[in-house]
Amino acid sequence: MAKRQSVIFPGFAHQNAIPNASRIGNVMMSSVISGVDPGTRNLPADLASQVTNIFTHIRRTVEAAGGTPDDIIKITFWMKDPATARAALNDEWVKMFPDPDSRPARHTLALGAESNALVTCDVVAVFGCDQVHDGTIEALARASGTVRTGDVFHINCGPLSNIICRFV
Repeated sequence: MAKRQSVIFPGFAHQNAIPNASRIGNVMMSSVISGVDPGTRNLPADLASQVTNIFTHIRRTVEAAGGTPDDIIKITFWMKDPATARAALNDEWVKMFPDPDSRPARHTLALGAESNALVTCDVVAVFGCDQVHDGTIEALARASGTVRTGDVFHINCGPLSNIICRFV
């Protein structure tokens, strides 16, 4: 089993003893990311600045873990007013994920009233999937002669990249 690795980078730190993210094998999950100004704990008063900062922190988190935004599979946002503020995410979202056929899942929820932030998020990324090209997984499975529909199998793509697959 792969050992858990803390992901920490300069310019964004939590007040508690937790890392920016944690990675096991090819999966990274972030801690909560806020819209504070990079390098400080100052929280801008406006939503647009917080959103810009959050996307900066998202990129730096995934890169510190050894990946790129292309490895992000889901981002969950919490916003003070999701119904009206959700549109504020869209400009930065499209900048980071310009290809409409290759965007991560996104979910937006209400942020608790006790938070000073207008927006926070967490990120899930899966690394190394580009190392196995179309047809490779199926070819490996069929070549083994023992994989059946519904079986789950593991492909080791290196010390920090593992893929878990379900054969369909």
